[in-house]
Amino acid sequence: MQAKIIVSASEVAEVVRCQKRLINKLHGVRPDAWAISQSKFGNREHERHNRIGADKRCFVATYLFKENHEIVREFRTFRDGFLKKTLIGNVFVKFYYSNSHILIYICEKNPLFKSLMTKVLKCIYFLVR
Repeated sequence: MQAKIIVSASEVAEVVRCQKRLINKLHGVRPDAWAISQSKFGNREHERHNRIGADKRCFVATYLFKENHEIVREFRTFRDGFLKKTLIGNVFVKFYYSNSHILIYICEKNPLFKSLMTKVLKCIYFLVR
């Protein structure tokens, strides 16, 4: 029987930077100097992963609506089918991945903001459909 590991939304957001970093953190492994220096150059594996279309990240929507909700699937389709095909869209996606953990943190601390974000994403959903 496998033990369950509970991961916070903030830790999920950390996966943007590196899955191994989160796994190591959960197991108490500290990065060495080489790993720290490599993180400054970005994560090539995540970039490769994004290019092959297997990217399942959609942090704020996933946090608010859960993994397989229709809204989350539609946002992923919009991201992959439209945003990632333009320079401005790619810049927006990278900015979002770098900063979405802040929105999740605010949602965790402020139920009113969480409710507002839910309504905003529902409105955006009806615009991108």
